[in-house]
Amino acid sequence: ALRWRMGSADLMCEQIDHLTQIMRRPNVQLGVVPWTADANLVALHGFQVYDERVVTLSVLTGNATITDPHDVREYLALFGRLERLAVRGDALEDLLEQISRDHRKLGWRPLGRLT
Repeated sequence: ALRWRMGSADLMCEQIDHLTQIMRRPNVQLGVVPWTADANLVALHGFQVYDERVVTLSVLTGNATITDPHDVREYLALFGRLERLAVRGDALEDLLEQISRDHRKLGWRPLGRLT
């Protein structure tokens, strides 16, 4: 998602800078799975784990609240596998800096803002 250009290079870099600031807070743990990770799994949609009892997810046409213990365990296991692939700390800061440099190098601008 960090490399998916949803706005100008400046906007993408601002978002990445914001993440860098947020990750330095003592109450935040941020991890990012780099696109280069050797991942043998797919998360087909985003999801939020609240605790061992509730997971919510959103897809294009709706939302779901998952409370069945078996299903919640599946999402917890998926989260655990993704978490093990994630980089954190100094490695994450280096990754975010590289992604920001890549956006600036591409210099992409949204349609309608030709200069």
